[in-house]
Amino acid sequence: MKKMTAVLTVAVLIAVGIGIGVKLNYGNCHDNARCESMWAGMKPELLYNRYDTEKMTTDELKTLVWRYFISYWNNRRICSANGGVPPMIKRHQYYEFIKK
Repeated sequence: MKKMTAVLTVAVLIAVGIGIGVKLNYGNCHDNARCESMWAGMKPELLYNRYDTEKMTTDELKTLVWRYFISYWNNRRICSANGGVPPMIKRHQYYEFIKK
């Protein structure tokens, strides 16, 4: 059903003259895997048993998530894919390396 809905959506977009991305993958569960993995890790670390999100406004929730990613996810979270360093430190190491 999802694939049929996607096909119909694309047909409507083309009919009204709206272009679609070249790399549009129908039914590919891996195209969004990194994002889903990130959200799956964030929810227990940030939200569960800490905040009552049902009582929060949208702006409060946006601020909470933004601060989490800016302060923790990028700067302090240990990432095994980066050799055990946070993404921001790995990025700085990369830029220092290419300057040489």
